[in-house]
Amino acid sequence: MISPRILSGLACALLLISCQQATGDDPGGQGAANSEDGSADPASQLRLRADGLEVTRAEGIYLAFDSPRETVERELARVLGPIADRSRNAECGAGTVDSTSFPGGFTVNFQAGRLKGWVLKDPGGSTNEITTDKGIGLGSDEGALDKAYSVESVDSTLGDEFVTDQGISGFLTGQEGSRKVEALYSGTTCFFR
Repeated sequence: MISPRILSGLACALLLISCQQATGDDPGGQGAANSEDGSADPASQLRLRADGLEVTRAEGIYLAFDSPRETVERELARVLGPIADRSRNAECGAGTVDSTSFPGGFTVNFQAGRLKGWVLKDPGGSTNEITTDKGIGLGSDEGALDKAYSVESVDSTLGDEFVTDQGISGFLTGQEGSRKVEALYSGTTCFFR
């Protein structure tokens, strides 16, 4: 018979292991090395979701809206490379928004240290293709967008804006019938309309 002390120790060890997997912790692992030296993991990809972000790799992680800024920045640096810029905008309609930008035109927005939104625009020479889970990214044509999602046009002062049935929004550019996605976003943004 196994003593209660040993069973308790095993339960604690299993709990610790499962918590590390659920949060994506990798102390001292390859992911930490990649984010510290500024290099991105070429096997990882970022998938955009209406309610957060998904990092795909052997041990993928889902970063839901309200995830802590430190975790989000660390995980994105593992995929996209080093942080390009951090900024604060106190004049947003939603309140003060802190933003972190990465190579490839990807920006995440935070309020009170928590992930609240993301914006993808201007690819900026990134080698890591960022798309939704349905393969829609910058440069996707309007036909592919319509096949992947139910799309509604939005009356906007900012251009040809759309929203999908799954809550991902964006902008199209080009002539009617041959328009392409020029930006995608979800959650809290700071567009001045």
